[in-house]
Order: sequence, then C-alpha cells, then structure tokens
Amino acid sequence: MKRVIIPIAILLLVILPVIPFAQSNTTRFFFAYTYGNLTVDSTSGGVPFPISKVTNGTNSAELVNFTIECAAGTDCPIRITYDGTAPTTTVGMRLNSGQSASLYAHSNIVRFRAIREGATSATLNVTYLR
Repeated sequence: MKRVIIPIAILLLVILPVIPFAQSNTTRFFFAYTYGNLTVDSTSGGVPFPISKVTNGTNSAELVNFTIECAAGTDCPIRITYDGTAPTTTVGMRLNSGQSASLYAHSNIVRFRAIREGATSATLNVTYLR
C-alpha cells in the first residue's frame, strides 16, 4: 500500500503547482470592433490614434493592427513610439511603407505617436480590437 501512496503523493506535489500556471497562460482571442485610417504627417509630438477609436465606452482597444501605405512610387518611412516619448525624424522605431505592425495593451495604444520621417505623409490602415 505504501508503494502506491508514495508515488501518488509525489505526483500530486509535482502536478498541483503547475495547474494555476497553465491556466494563466491560456490563449486570448481579440475581436475587431472598428477600423480607420490615420494620416501620419509632420505634426510636432507625433500623431496619436484617435481617442474616440481607442477608448469608446465598453470598446477599449487592447490590440491594434496597422499597415503603412503611401502613394504609388513614393517612399514614406515613419517613426513610432508608444512609451510617452515624442517621436522625431530620428527618434523612435522606423517603419517603412508596406510594413505591418501590431501593438498590444491599452496603455501602449493610448501612448502611441507617429511622425513621418521624410517629406511624404503616410496613411496607417488600422484595425482596433478588444
């Protein structure tokens, strides 16, 4: 009997601490609730996502997906930040036309700012998800 109880006790000691960890790492699904275009120009301090799209009653964005586009035959690199820093033509993460990006967490999304790096403004095609 002891030979059966001891292995079961050891197994429970190993498995029980793992169960809460596994439950906290489950997949989360996001649902799109609105879409919009955002023109990224040379606005000092950068252009944010519209607050009406990011925080809209029960629909607060927890994820945004966007693609950068500009007129055919042009290049329109942008710089982005999402930590409260104002982007400039040399400060921020550089993204080029045709690239796509995703930004998670409402706190990052409301602090997002973008500015064009060159002379050509870009358009962000943005899907807002919760």
